[in-house]
Amino acid sequence: MMSRTMDSLRQSIVSKQVAGGKEFKGQAFLAKPDEVVFEDFDVGVVYRKRLQLTNVSYTINHCKLVGVSEGLGDFVSVEFSPPGVMSAGLTCPMEVTFEPKLDADLSGSILMMAQTGPFAIPVRCLSKKCIVTVESAQVDFGKVCMGETVQQWVTVRNRGALPTHFQLKSLKQQPVVAQDTLASTKDGSIRSGGGPLADKSAASIMSTVEFHPPPQPYTLCTSATLTCRSAVELTPPRGHSLELEPDPHVPGLEPMRTEGGSSPLQTCSPDRAEGGGDSVVAMATVPKVSGVPGGGVSGEVDNGSSDSGPDLCIKIGKLTEGDIEGFGSLNLELVFAPSTIGQYGTEFSLTFSHPSVQPVTITAHGEGTDLPIFVEQDVMDFHICMLDRSYQNSLVISNRATTAHSVEVCIPKALHTHVQALPKQAVIAGGSSVGVQLKFHPTPDVFACCSEYMDAASGTLEVPTRVEVKGQTRPVLFTLRAQLTVSDVEFSVPLLDFGGCTLQETVVAPLGIINKSTLPQSFGFVHLPEEVSIQPNDGFGTLLPLESLSLDVLFSPRKPRHYSFQLTCLTDANRRFELPCTGKGVMTSLVLSENCLDFVPTSLGCTSTTRVTLTNQRLSRLSSAAIRGEGPPQGPKMFEFCPPEGCPVTLCPLTGTVEPGKSVSVEVNVCMHLDPREVMEEAQLLFKQAAEAEQNKPDPPVVIVEEPSSPKKSKAQGKASRAPSSKSSTQPPPPPPPAAMGTKADPSQLEKPTEGSDLWWQAYSNLLCSFHDTHLHFSIPCFCSRVVGSTPHDGGPSPSDQPPYRLEDTLYLDVSTPILRPSLVVTSDNGRTAVTFGAVSRGNAVSRRVTIKNISDKFLHIVPSLLDPCGPFEIRNPVRGLAAGSSQTILIQFSPRLDTQYLEPLKFKYGSSHLQVQLSGQGVTCRVEVTPEGQLNMGDVIAGDSASRTIKLTNISELELDYVLRMDGVDVGGQIRGLGNGSGSVGCRNLNGQQVFTCVPSRGRILAGSTQDVVVSFSPDRQSHWYEDVLHIDVNGQETSAISLKGRAWTSNMFLHIPDTPSPKRESLEALPTQTTPPILTLQFDGCREGESVTKVLQAGCIKSALSKKNSGEVSIEPPSNGVKCFAIEPLKTTVEAGTIKNITITFTPNKNSSDNITTSTTTVTLKSESTQQYKVVLIGTILRS
Repeated sequence: MMSRTMDSLRQSIVSKQVAGGKEFKGQAFLAKPDEVVFEDFDVGVVYRKRLQLTNVSYTINHCKLVGVSEGLGDFVSVEFSPPGVMSAGLTCPMEVTFEPKLDADLSGSILMMAQTGPFAIPVRCLSKKCIVTVESAQVDFGKVCMGETVQQWVTVRNRGALPTHFQLKSLKQQPVVAQDTLASTKDGSIRSGGGPLADKSAASIMSTVEFHPPPQPYTLCTSATLTCRSAVELTPPRGHSLELEPDPHVPGLEPMRTEGGSSPLQTCSPDRAEGGGDSVVAMATVPKVSGVPGGGVSGEVDNGSSDSGPDLCIKIGKLTEGDIEGFGSLNLELVFAPSTIGQYGTEFSLTFSHPSVQPVTITAHGEGTDLPIFVEQDVMDFHICMLDRSYQNSLVISNRATTAHSVEVCIPKALHTHVQALPKQAVIAGGSSVGVQLKFHPTPDVFACCSEYMDAASGTLEVPTRVEVKGQTRPVLFTLRAQLTVSDVEFSVPLLDFGGCTLQETVVAPLGIINKSTLPQSFGFVHLPEEVSIQPNDGFGTLLPLESLSLDVLFSPRKPRHYSFQLTCLTDANRRFELPCTGKGVMTSLVLSENCLDFVPTSLGCTSTTRVTLTNQRLSRLSSAAIRGEGPPQGPKMFEFCPPEGCPVTLCPLTGTVEPGKSVSVEVNVCMHLDPREVMEEAQLLFKQAAEAEQNKPDPPVVIVEEPSSPKKSKAQGKASRAPSSKSSTQPPPPPPPAAMGTKADPSQLEKPTEGSDLWWQAYSNLLCSFHDTHLHFSIPCFCSRVVGSTPHDGGPSPSDQPPYRLEDTLYLDVSTPILRPSLVVTSDNGRTAVTFGAVSRGNAVSRRVTIKNISDKFLHIVPSLLDPCGPFEIRNPVRGLAAGSSQTILIQFSPRLDTQYLEPLKFKYGSSHLQVQLSGQGVTCRVEVTPEGQLNMGDVIAGDSASRTIKLTNISELELDYVLRMDGVDVGGQIRGLGNGSGSVGCRNLNGQQVFTCVPSRGRILAGSTQDVVVSFSPDRQSHWYEDVLHIDVNGQETSAISLKGRAWTSNMFLHIPDTPSPKRESLEALPTQTTPPILTLQFDGCREGESVTKVLQAGCIKSALSKKNSGEVSIEPPSNGVKCFAIEPLKTTVEAGTIKNITITFTPNKNSSDNITTSTTTVTLKSESTQQYKVVLIGTILRS
């Protein structure tokens, strides 16, 4: 119950905080400090700390104190006054009081509740402690000469508040390798405590003894291992035995003996000893070492832990015990004073009185060294030295003792003429060193003088040399080493022949230079003729040991003559090498403005263009070359550029003729494309992969159709039919497809993709994206000859005396260009870079989408090229920059205006490159043949009835077309226009608001070569002679033709009409016609002269209509009134069939006896059919008198 109540309470308190559409998550209030810590407290003392709570939520919030953790309730109290609602960023104080009652660590939290949820503030109460640390438990004294003392300090720090008492004592100490009677120095000399040994025997002993230092920590052991690596063994003299005596100064040492009392150093016959000399007695005291890698191990012997013994070399200083205050530190002194040669190690134990501090083990080690005089380098290595050159090195001889010693460097006799020591003798003060300069100058005879010290294969010279010390029988030995080499340099050819070269060009001849030395050599070609230059670095460089370097020697003749000169090469060894060279300068008539073209970096598929000028220079007769006969023959020159096969460079023109003193501009284009053979191979590979993937598809499951069981079958048969057997199927399953039967197509039988297919373009796109940047360089020859039959200059040979072509006149055009992988490619339509719109009718618009992709690793700013503003192509969406790996789709529209072929390139420029997309399309005029043409007369119709006519639209173009039929009397929205606002070709309109003329269908599509029938209907609602409209035929948005529509409406099936009556004003057609009884028709005969006749026609018709029950009508005419005989009417009575019109002819013949100029008469025409109508016809004749 309590938990449910608390849950409901929390649900009512905690609520989500949403600000600006974003929900706040996390702790709404932060405390500063974020953790309450009471360190090093005393029991009974009250501690207080203040905190600041900050509202870090999005908006207003409030908080309250819930309590503290269970473990802190008796010790920690919180004073907090809820501040109420706080805005974001405001703070409120809180005070925490801690009253310790136990000397123990406490931890917990102050529990708080905010509007957005609970949060807690950590609380820690830490009692006083003792924390002792040692900065370095490993003390290394290094190398110390015997008799010297070195101090090292160990720092101990108490990082706690409680003090403690410490005590430092020695655990154990050992000399790891301590030698008294047999000692080795750095320089290889040997000292024996039992008596001096011969130099050669001592060296032999040291070459067979190896001491292995033990790993840390050091332990005191009583065994030793002597590893004998050479065939020389120690042999005692006859009647004596080799015994190792113990050294009383080194604790823990015992004489080494083998079982039976023999020494571990085996004996051998005197003739087996090195050098064949007498046997040697060695007296040595060697401690036994445990834990030596590869050696024997014996039990440990404790040497005692007292640090007051007189034999200890590593001791504790004056301070061995004391107190360390809280947060205090002190330094403990350790002293190393070696008494013998060897490595020493000691362990000390640092203990503390406080029970919580563990003891610390301190390890100290050092090495005692011997012999005051030594050389720092056992091998004086001069490294690689050239013959006949001087080298110098410093031999440092040091004195580790406190007294001065006199030394002398003794050079072997074989090196007296090659090595010199300065100074040869010196006195070295105690604790100092002297540098002796050794000068080495090898000559070619050093191989003969020092053959016994020379390695003929590598040329390495190693000579043993000694330093004699006055008052000391053993010398200090070192080895003088050097690798000798020559300083020769060789050329790859003995003679460099440049051949013929024109004065405007440069011939490049390769030259190899070989370093025969095992040292690098710097070289340089100096004092070069002005016609010669050497690259790279102008003929200067460095040859690595035994390296062969290729150089380019450039020959640019200045005059047409033969050249012969020497190339001089100097090395840093002060050697001089010469190479003879020959060449010939040739003067030509044709000159290129530039012989070397360096194109800017060009992307694959892009084109870079430049121009060069080919000039036929005219040579004056008084010039020096013409006088000497060195100039070329004058006259017109023919040229021909011959690019090598596969060269992406095109020149225009390739061939031509240049007149003397004239120039020809040659356009040079570089456009690199992928090899079509590689594209075809990649397409074939893609096709095979697709075929294999198709073959590897899983077989479709085979469905077995079972026959349904018959009701007459027995129960046993029913059970048998339900058994899983293949016999239950009525028919065998169909055979599996070839892929299921395991048959696979032979790759050799696969059809190869054709060039330009989708697979071919996909392969092209793959190779384009995987293309690596390259640099192309081509040399294009230009062959020149004079025109056959041209007249040579005076005094020259005739055309038949010499061939028209000379090899020396050949020019060369060097083209160099970097080819880069394009950063922008087309990914739509399998990577095609051509967009073909095909045939599009004029006025129509067709759109295509082109997707481009940035395949580089940087952002590209793309700018499309400007298309022809009056052309048919247009980009319909903006082109933006592309980030690395992103794509964009460009919408391109083609709307031709002319009946022609369109071709225009579209370039997407980025940086110095561009991507070109070729746009092409064909504009086609869609022509429609309309039958009938011009005018369509709908005839006479009874008002309220309708008549129809058919128009045939024939598509005589190659494309299908869309047509739209529209009337002048109807606007775009389908509303009927008024006569005052419409076109002048619109006649009377209906009063019921319906269209007079309608077309069905009014729009549609006609295939190429097809015909569409359009039905035109005429539906008048009142009588009028002036129903007119114009039918416009629009094909693909453009008007191609128009038909004038006309019709007449009558109230009865019989009508009388005067043909060719002028149309009234359009505005008058809006008013209703005025009905007169009977209707009056006026027929005028104008301009009739005496003796002439004028004939007019009246038309009487009968309308064939479903509204009329009679199929004919009668027409009767009364003679003209007033007895006027000037007008003759024929016929006066007739019958008109339905659907026909008959003409009534009226002839006016002026009366000669009449004096009036105008003759007037009237007649009545009666029309009888379903109803009887009378028309009054007024006849007016005008006479023209002379």
